[in-house]
Amino acid sequence: MNKYEPYQVIDEENASIAFWAIEQEEKKLALYKKQYEETRELEAKKYQFALAEKEQAYEKVCEEPNRKIANWKQSLINFMEVQQKNNPDYRLKTVNGQLIRKPYTKWHVDTEKVGERLAQQPGNETWFEPQTPKFSWREYKKSLQVLDNGQVVDSNGELVPDITADKTVRYYIRKA
Repeated sequence: MNKYEPYQVIDEENASIAFWAIEQEEKKLALYKKQYEETRELEAKKYQFALAEKEQAYEKVCEEPNRKIANWKQSLINFMEVQQKNNPDYRLKTVNGQLIRKPYTKWHVDTEKVGERLAQQPGNETWFEPQTPKFSWREYKKSLQVLDNGQVVDSNGELVPDITADKTVRYYIRKA
């Protein structure tokens, strides 16, 4: 047996009661929704606070191991650099891992300016993608050489405006 019998509207007085009942139930729903949202907001704040505390605790716990790792890595780099001064072909490789020295160039370039300048010069079609008139930095970069002062020269030996580069070295540890 159903707890709620369907309401039958048989006249305007019953219709008025139905409107009033709907309004009362909608007020209840609005109150429930407000309470739910307030509770959800409080719980979210508690969760964010707890999460922030856990994040701080995690970062604090990681400080010491990260410091030790950085110290060990720097010791390996220092040792390898000393060895390479005596023997440029020296590679630091042990049963537990090896230190890899990899040159790295960080480019500072405005590809739009370089593309516009190269598009106006004849013979530079190889640095543009075939179907679209879009400048291909990846292809053009292969023809460039970085000087010690960070300036860049092209394959003709001419200084290239709008491009500079920083040459650095990155070290990687490869575990055994």
